[in-house]
Amino acid sequence: MRPNKTMEKLERGECTYGYGVRFFGGADQARFAANAGFDYLFIDTEHSHFSLETSTALCRAALAADVTPIVRVCGFDHHLCTRHLDNGAQGIIFPHIETLAQVEQIGRELFFPPRGDRSMPGPMAINDFLPLSHEELIEQGNKTTLAVGMMEHPDAIARLDDLLAPGVLGAVMVGANDLSTTMGIPAQWENPRFVEAVDSVVASCKKAGVASGIGGMFVNELMAHWVGEGMTFMYCASDSQSLIQYPVARLKEIKAAMPS
Repeated sequence: MRPNKTMEKLERGECTYGYGVRFFGGADQARFAANAGFDYLFIDTEHSHFSLETSTALCRAALAADVTPIVRVCGFDHHLCTRHLDNGAQGIIFPHIETLAQVEQIGRELFFPPRGDRSMPGPMAINDFLPLSHEELIEQGNKTTLAVGMMEHPDAIARLDDLLAPGVLGAVMVGANDLSTTMGIPAQWENPRFVEAVDSVVASCKKAGVASGIGGMFVNELMAHWVGEGMTFMYCASDSQSLIQYPVARLKEIKAAMPS
C-alpha cells in the first residue's frame, strides 16, 4: 500500500505544506502542486462544487504525482468520508469539530475494525488496485489514514484536550477565518485573543503528540511565526489565492515595464 508521506513527515516532526483546490478540479492541479514542492493536496468539498467523480480524479492524480490527497468533507455523515477514502484519499479533514461524540464518530468511520467500524472495500486506488489480504488491508489502511479536525470555535478549543484524548485525530488545523469570525474579530490575525486561542491549540497538540497547523491565513510572516511556535501542518496556498493575487501582481509588473 502506498505510504502516506505527509503523515510520515508529521510523525517525524517535519513541517508539511498543502495546496488547496476549490475552484478548478482538473486533475493536472495535482501535478502542478507536486512540481511546486507541496506535500499534500487539500481537496475542498466543503465549499466547492466538486462531485465525487471530481474529487476521485484529483485523489488519483495526486497519488500518481506523489502528493498526499487529503479531502475536506462538509459534515460527519458516514458516506461523506468513506467514499473518498475508498476512492483514493489518504486523509480526511473534518470542519467544525466541537464535541467528543463527533471525534468518536470519526474514529468509527475512518478506521477498520477493531479500531473502528469502517466497511471493507474491494480493490483500492491507494494500493494500485492490487489484491491485499484482509489482515494487510486493515493494518496498512489504518496506518496510512490521517484524520484531521478543524478548530473553528473557541468552545472547541477550550475542550481540545478532551477531544484529543481518544487518539483519533492525527492532526488539528485551525480554521483561521471561521475561528476569528466566531470570536467576533474576523480576520484580525494579530488580535491578542486570536493569538491566545491559537497558542492554546499548539500547546494542547504538543501535549498530546499531535501535529497542529493553520489554514486560510496566507500571510507569510504570520505563518512563519506559527511554524516557529511548533505548527507543522500548514495549508498555505490555494487555487483561488493564486488566481486572485498573481494576475494582479503580474499585470502591475507588465505595466511598469511598458514605455510611458
